[in-house]
Amino acid sequence: LDGGFPHGGLNHFPALGCNVSSVQSGPWSNLATWGDVTPTRAICITEGHTVTYDAIDGVIDSLVVNGTLTFSPIINTSLKVTTLLVDEPGSFNIEPATDTVLSELVFRDVPINTVTDPDQLGNGLIVLGRINIHGTFKDTFVKVATEPHVNDSTITLDYSPNGWRVGDRIVLPSSDGSSAGKNWWEERTIAAINNNVITINSPLSFNHPAGREMDGDIVFLPHVMNLTRNVVLKSENPNGVRGHTMYVYRAVVDIEYVTFKDLGRTTVQVLDSTTYDSNGVVTHIGTNQIGRYALHMHHVYGDPGAPNPYQYQLVGNAIDGSPKIGIAIHDSHYGLIDHNVVYAAKGAGIFTEDASETGNIIQYNLVARSDGSTQGTVSRKPPGGTVPFIDIAHEGAGYWLRGNNNYVRDN
Repeated sequence: LDGGFPHGGLNHFPALGCNVSSVQSGPWSNLATWGDVTPTRAICITEGHTVTYDAIDGVIDSLVVNGTLTFSPIINTSLKVTTLLVDEPGSFNIEPATDTVLSELVFRDVPINTVTDPDQLGNGLIVLGRINIHGTFKDTFVKVATEPHVNDSTITLDYSPNGWRVGDRIVLPSSDGSSAGKNWWEERTIAAINNNVITINSPLSFNHPAGREMDGDIVFLPHVMNLTRNVVLKSENPNGVRGHTMYVYRAVVDIEYVTFKDLGRTTVQVLDSTTYDSNGVVTHIGTNQIGRYALHMHHVYGDPGAPNPYQYQLVGNAIDGSPKIGIAIHDSHYGLIDHNVVYAAKGAGIFTEDASETGNIIQYNLVARSDGSTQGTVSRKPPGGTVPFIDIAHEGAGYWLRGNNNYVRDN
């Protein structure tokens, strides 16, 4: 696949071979789908074939989708993979039938082969084709009805939350104006729900006051964010080699109500990317490669023939933990980024990178706990290039917008 990417600087993508290829459509667990051999190591789904993943114990090195990969909607599924590539003719679909069905894609904690993959593009999900992942709808965050106080074991919400369940992981961000630099956010799980009153697994440790006018009238009340979804993309080991996800060029992207857990490898420290000489020979292997984020829209222009009014959709997702950037919008346009929650993403929660980004609608999102670094603004050179760029969005911002040509409202 080297050199096969028409845009977005992916000309050094590692070659992914096929140890086993599909010979017909069918369930993953049916050996006839693979020509009566067990699908192991390097798997390819042939163009024109639809394979339904129906297992909870799959462990493979690479998976190239030129046909269609669909996770079973009626049973729990879990697949561990090092690199998953949805190539331009391919399609990747997950849509559980009910909120009790759990679908997981887990990126393995294995070393990156910097000989075959010097840009460290693998060890994650790369999409050039179609991706349609829909978890079950739920309210991603809900405003409280009354101010939460220290030692409270219940939280009263503005209304009974849609889709919230016992066991869901929730966060009550700090709202105290004197909390800067203090760890006053609260992570809890739901122990019980009674209409709009949720009981939490342990009492609150801090007050979470409303915003008030000088005369004491309440203007704003805090919100509670819900990080649990029944579709999960995550790293096998948050402290090991993390996975990342990237959507490129003509990718058709519709991702809704999905948790991105402990993804992303780029950190808020000074960038150090792989470089090449004029002949394309590696001169330096990067130690903090740019652009390996949890959720990265990378030069996405979408399908011009698609009926969707948006070139891509990111709706209702939870980005939970990232060493730099939660949602990165890079030279991608006319997308919908709506009702997402971004928690504990360092550098910036939602980021427009180039200032070329145009017409994106960034609305009704909630970002909390964006830590930053104090490295200062550093001029760096891109891989193989000579023109320096500025290392940005490391400060710990909720929203870091390089340009002004998008619609940003009600966040």
